[in-house]
Amino acid sequence: MNLSCPQCHSENTQKLSAIVASGTEHVHGRARTRSLSTGTTSGMGVAMGPRGLSSVHSYGRVTIQRQADTNHASTTQSGLARRLSAPARKPENLLLFLVLLIPLGLLLSVIPIGIGYALGGATGKWATIAALCAGTCFLFKRMAGISAANREYNRTVWVEKKTQWDRSFFCHRCEHVFAPPVVNVNLGTP
Repeated sequence: MNLSCPQCHSENTQKLSAIVASGTEHVHGRARTRSLSTGTTSGMGVAMGPRGLSSVHSYGRVTIQRQADTNHASTTQSGLARRLSAPARKPENLLLFLVLLIPLGLLLSVIPIGIGYALGGATGKWATIAALCAGTCFLFKRMAGISAANREYNRTVWVEKKTQWDRSFFCHRCEHVFAPPVVNVNLGTP
């Protein structure tokens, strides 16, 4: 199969997935830190002794030792690996959208609550509840619609883009991205 660049005919080509893999580094680590603090302390108080209440002054030296364990993970990519990365899937988890719905719902509820308080009494209370329910239902329906649209995108468009990306090559001479033609090989007819 000919893998030379169709634009400049260079043979200095490389598969996109190989470029991204070699230009991406995943780092996982664990760190343990210890700190030691020393200082002086002084204080004043009251103590009960054999002669009754008396004031007490105390001076001392305090040493505090702390220890912390941290885990970290990071990913770094070269500019070329980032530019040639595989197409990203769209988020389709409705639970994620619901987590976003709560702060957004609280933010959008400020106006209906204000109107409810302005109306006052039972009317204001029911107006506020109705506005919050309507707003929550609207946002839930909208988030569910976005989730369904993203699921459909991932099932159709993303699969096609990812399949094309998996087949594609990069020319290091002219920076052209191309996919070689698909060759159907007939292994013989029984």
